Amino acid sequence: MKRDLGIVRTLLLEAEKSGDRYFDIGAWAYADHDMREKELQSELSKEDLFHLDLLEQGKLIRKSLCEHSDQVVWEITWDGYEFLDAVRSETLWAKMQEEAKAQGISLTVKSAISYFSMFAKEVFEVAAAN
Repeated sequence: MKRDLGIVRTLLLEAEKSGDRYFDIGAWAYADHDMREKELQSELSKEDLFHLDLLEQGKLIRKSLCEHSDQVVWEITWDGYEFLDAVRSETLWAKMQEEAKAQGISLTVKSAISYFSMFAKEVFEVAAAN
C-alpha cells in the first residue's frame, strides 16, 4: 500500500473538525475461541488504518489504549497541528501538489511544512513592506 498525503490530510482535517480530543479507531477483539490471538475490530478501512499507523510513526498523532477497556483511540499531536496549518488551505494544498508534480518529486510532510513556511514568510514580508 502506498502512502497518500491526501488521506493523511483528510483524516486530520476531519478529526480537527469534530471538536473532540480523542478519536475512535476500534477495539481489540479475540480472533479465535482460544483467546490467543487478538485482532482490531474497526469501522475504518484498511487504508485509513494503514495511514493512522503512518501518522503515528511520523508523530502526527498519538494512539492510546483506553484504560479498563480494549478500545483504541488517537489524538492529534503538536506536529500534527503544524502539518494541518500547512495544508489547511485548499488553494495552497493544490498549489503544493501541483509544484511537487511539476518538479517530479513526492510531497512529504516536511516539504509541505517547508513550503507553507516559505509562503507565510513571503506574505509577512509583503505585509511589512506596505
